[in-house]
Amino acid sequence: MIFRNRIKYFVLGGALCLIVTYSLAVFFHYKRLYPSTNNAYVNAGIVNVTSEVNGYIESLVVSDGVKVSEGDLLFTIRPDKLNYYLEEANNNYLGQISQVKKIDSQIFAQKAQIIKDRATYKFTLDKVKRYKLLFDNETISEQSYQNSIVENEGARTQLDIDNRLLQQYIDEKNSAIQKQKALYSQVKINNSTLNQSKYTAPVNGYIVDLGTLNSGEYVTTGKPLFSIVNDNNWWVDANFKEDQLNSIRIGQKAEIELDMYKHIYSGQVVSISYASGSTFAILPTQNATGNWIKVPQRFTVKIKLNNDLNFPLRVGASSKVTVLPEK
Repeated sequence: MIFRNRIKYFVLGGALCLIVTYSLAVFFHYKRLYPSTNNAYVNAGIVNVTSEVNGYIESLVVSDGVKVSEGDLLFTIRPDKLNYYLEEANNNYLGQISQVKKIDSQIFAQKAQIIKDRATYKFTLDKVKRYKLLFDNETISEQSYQNSIVENEGARTQLDIDNRLLQQYIDEKNSAIQKQKALYSQVKINNSTLNQSKYTAPVNGYIVDLGTLNSGEYVTTGKPLFSIVNDNNWWVDANFKEDQLNSIRIGQKAEIELDMYKHIYSGQVVSISYASGSTFAILPTQNATGNWIKVPQRFTVKIKLNNDLNFPLRVGASSKVTVLPEK
């Protein structure tokens, strides 16, 4: 009887060992095929909204948590003295256009004068040649001949003077055109600044971190005002142990469950970090002393997923991620 009981216990013990061994084998095989982690957090593209001009907020048309679409008006700013500067720049630009036109008129008149000067110079030059023949034949006096030479030299001098004056007008025009371009650039900058005073949503998303911002508040260029969570760019940063990475490939499907919902999201692995989380830590993970303890490192796996209106994602939410095996 005792012998039979021993056999029975031995068989039961062996069966139990086989069951435990098989269960452990199944468990570790599952863990290898379906790597998972609770060290995972929801993330999204965050667009920081800053003021591009100095001025007072005229109207703030959004509030914390509001969903906005790309192109929706967020707020308007009344830039400091912008209207004054814009009017002054426009007047300067229009005045410079008038100045260029005035110089063009002077150039046109001067070219006409030079045509007359050339005709006068040619006439007096022909007269000198004619008077030279007459003087050689003793038909006219030497005084008359010398007068024709003086008249020709005067015509030549006047032609040179008017040519230099024409070049002066041309140089003035070139300088005026450069100034006109500079003034036009200033007008464009002021108009651009006026457009920048109306800020619209650059992406679809949700307003966050608005704080105490209100209409009438003075803001400066580059000052962070609030942020927009990009609703088209959600992912989970899942931190897997290094011995799990052998079962994870880019493109694999994944299941994500947030602590806040009893809902399974579908995702896809889009990247696997090439540096562990401790790589950029302030304190080093290695040391040269003898009291070193090996700690498994974790690497961030980025998993892309889409938002669900019935179970909206929130940045920073804790989650559990399971990577599904490749088919």
